[in-house]
Amino acid sequence: MAEALPTPLPQRPLIGAIRRAKAVLLYLDFDGTLAPIRQDPSRCQLSPPLRATLQQLSGWKQDPALDLAVISGRSLVDLRQRLGPDLRGLSLAGNHGLEIAHNGTVWCEPRAQALVPALHAVAERLQQALQPWPGAWLEHKGLSLSLHTRRLAAAQRQPLARQLMPLLEQIHAEGQFLLRRGRLVLEIRPAILHTKATAVQWLGHVDDALLPALYRGASAFVYPSLWEGFGLPVLEAMAQGAPVVTSAGVSTEEVAGGAAVLVDPTDEASILDGIDRALRDAASLRGRGLARAAAMTWQRAASLTAAAYDEVAG
Repeated sequence: MAEALPTPLPQRPLIGAIRRAKAVLLYLDFDGTLAPIRQDPSRCQLSPPLRATLQQLSGWKQDPALDLAVISGRSLVDLRQRLGPDLRGLSLAGNHGLEIAHNGTVWCEPRAQALVPALHAVAERLQQALQPWPGAWLEHKGLSLSLHTRRLAAAQRQPLARQLMPLLEQIHAEGQFLLRRGRLVLEIRPAILHTKATAVQWLGHVDDALLPALYRGASAFVYPSLWEGFGLPVLEAMAQGAPVVTSAGVSTEEVAGGAAVLVDPTDEASILDGIDRALRDAASLRGRGLARAAAMTWQRAASLTAAAYDEVAG
C-alpha cells in the first residue's frame, strides 16, 4: 500500500493568522519535513529552493517577528553539516532535544552526557552482533544510537530481529537506555524523559546553577515586574548577554540604565510590543546590556538598594 501523504494546511487561514500575530514560532523537523525520507539517511539534503527560503527566513526583519528552529533526531554535528554555513544562525535541537544550540551557546543534557561511556559499550556490543548483516548499520550520534535496517532485504529483517532480541532485552533490562522503534530504524536513547516534544517547554523553578546557561541562550529575558526592591535578575541577564525587557516606573528602569526595552507591566499589548522590539534589536541590546552590567559595581548596587528602602520607608 502506498504511503499516505500528509494533509496540506489551509493556506489562507494560516497566512491570515501569521499576519495578525505579534511573533511566530516556526519549529521544523529535518527528515520528512525539510528533506524527504530516503533509504540511506546520509543522502537526505535540503533542496536548493528550500535552502533559499530558509536563508530568507533566518534573516527575517519584518512583521511578525519570527523565531526559527530545527528540532531533529539527528546530532547537532550532522544537522550543521546538512544545513551548511549559510544557515548557522538557526536554533537547533539535536538528538531528540538532548543537545540544543542557540545564539552561539550549546547545551547538552547532563544526564545523557554522563551515560556516554555506557553508550559506547552498547554500541560495541551491537556492532559485533551486526557483523554478519552488512545491510544493517549502526549510527552513533554521540548521545544516542540509531540501528538502521533500510538497506536490508525485507526477508532478512525478521531473522535479524530474532537474533538481536536477547541482546536488546538485556540492554533494556539494564535500565540505562530506552528502545524506540521507528520506520525501519531502532533508536537507543538515554532513559531520560526528554524528547523533541520537550525540547521546548515551560521550565518552572530553575536552580541557580542553570541560570547562566539559560540567560546566555535566551532570545530575550522578559521581566515585567510590578514592584522590585532592586531588580538583580535584570543585571544577571545582561551580564550573560541576554536582551532584556522589563518594567518602566519601578526600580528595574533605573537598574536597566537605558540598556533594556521598557514596558508597562500592567498592559499585555505593551509587553508583547516590547518582546517584539527586543527580538528585532537583539544585537544592540546585548552589547548595551553587557556594558551596563560591567559598570554596575556592588557598591552601586548597594546604593540603589538602600535608596529603594528609603523610598518605601518614606
